[in-house]
Amino acid sequence: MSQEICISLPVDFAELSAAELQHWAQQQCEPGGQLRNGLDLDPQIPSRTSLPESVTITQVRLTGDRLRIDYEVCLSDFSACAGVSHQFRHQRHVTGQCTSRGCIFPRWTGPPRRDSSDEF
Repeated sequence: MSQEICISLPVDFAELSAAELQHWAQQQCEPGGQLRNGLDLDPQIPSRTSLPESVTITQVRLTGDRLRIDYEVCLSDFSACAGVSHQFRHQRHVTGQCTSRGCIFPRWTGPPRRDSSDEF
């Protein structure tokens, strides 16, 4: 599996308004979108069992040949024993390099999974 994601850009990409650019980025980040595998959806803390509920693009910035997408991940966690549901929001970003091929983003691989044998 490639360690990068190449997203084709609209022909008039440089002429898009901020709202149009944000809408385009939101489409790319939806399930099935080209950039979805480039997003950090890892629940991290407080619960590693949280599930991603939604991704919302908060800002898109094009500076020279670099495209930065800021996004918010909404995670939910249900504790069956306590009968309690929690929601967590995390602010994150991803930056890509725009080329003649499209915009190239790193594929999110996450931190290496730990094993209990690591503790000894």
